[in-house]
Amino acid sequence: MTKPKIDPELHALIPPLAPEELKGLESSLKSEGCRDALVIWEGENILLDGHNRLEICQINGIAFRTTDLSFSNRNAAKMWVIRNQLARRNLKPLQRIALVRHLEAIMVEEAKERQKVRKGKQPGATPQKSADLKPCETRKEMAKLAGVSHDTYTKGKKVLDSKDEETIKKTKSGEISINKAYRKLEKQKKQQEREASRKKAVRSHGSGHSIITGDFREKGVEIPSNSVDLIFTDPPYNKQAVKLYDGLAEFGQRILRPGGLCLAYSGQVWFPHVLAAMREHLEYVWCFAVSFTGGQLRYRKLNLHNAWKPIVAFIKPPLDCWWEPFSDLISGGKAKESHEWEQPEAEATYFIERLCPEKGMVVDPFCGSGTTLVAAKRLGRNFVGFEIDAGVAASARERISK
Repeated sequence: MTKPKIDPELHALIPPLAPEELKGLESSLKSEGCRDALVIWEGENILLDGHNRLEICQINGIAFRTTDLSFSNRNAAKMWVIRNQLARRNLKPLQRIALVRHLEAIMVEEAKERQKVRKGKQPGATPQKSADLKPCETRKEMAKLAGVSHDTYTKGKKVLDSKDEETIKKTKSGEISINKAYRKLEKQKKQQEREASRKKAVRSHGSGHSIITGDFREKGVEIPSNSVDLIFTDPPYNKQAVKLYDGLAEFGQRILRPGGLCLAYSGQVWFPHVLAAMREHLEYVWCFAVSFTGGQLRYRKLNLHNAWKPIVAFIKPPLDCWWEPFSDLISGGKAKESHEWEQPEAEATYFIERLCPEKGMVVDPFCGSGTTLVAAKRLGRNFVGFEIDAGVAASARERISK
């Protein structure tokens, strides 16, 4: 009997057996012989099914028989191999998706070839429309063939496209699920995007540590789009300042990376107007509360004592909760040493540490004495601040340089 040939491309389509499965097969062949015939591509003498049986039989001198199948072309042979392997009950979901993906590629290739046929075969004639399934219908059929949902099939294809061999190997073996592998790869992708944005922002500002003198609405053009992880700032709280929140959110909509956050202190009286102004450009996320530890403030108009201040949080969609859980209530304090509106550094530290990734970029459009920037520097983040008062900006630069 002529030894069947092993075709590398066709052999690569076949998911390997797990060590315990291979051991079981060998034991069965030794005790019962090779009961199932090896499948050969007629006329090509290429082995299509039975690679492991052939190897075990040859090593152990076990007799085997073959059966021939005829195919019109190579794609037909490949499709038979794929469908034959899909009949295996021990395949993991990603192994099945990998097989079906090969089948889908063959179907798409053949559909394109059919679309090249022109009506009447006349030059310049309109190509015939393929009678095959539409792309979306094809994906649904492929997912069904793989025995998974359409969503899982799509995620599985992305895992296979990742080129992360370790993750692919673990997912194919069933060590981790497709959903877990997909989430891991998406997290890595977002981290890489954040890192690319950070490098872009740092390149535009030298060391990544700078204070720009001027109004952020004018000077802010120096900040690259989609390059900032976190805006943390403290605008004025009066009625006239509401328009500044609108400008702040519009600025944030441009410079924040997708998923980046804009946090801003706000007074209580004009709070609804602040929310309305910022919602024009960003998506509302939350309102954090900072409790006063240095004494409550009396608000005579309502005859009450104000014990906390709000920090509104808006996001540039989509929401990306990459951070660890943390409390939305913190204890603040008083800090007016460098500027009459200065906020405690501990508050800036609390939010920057949790909401800006390591080596990320923080921007403060109302940096004043530089408290936010000092906190960012101490945490190893890059930063850019804007201060309209040249004297205050100079003092902030001196403070940061220490």
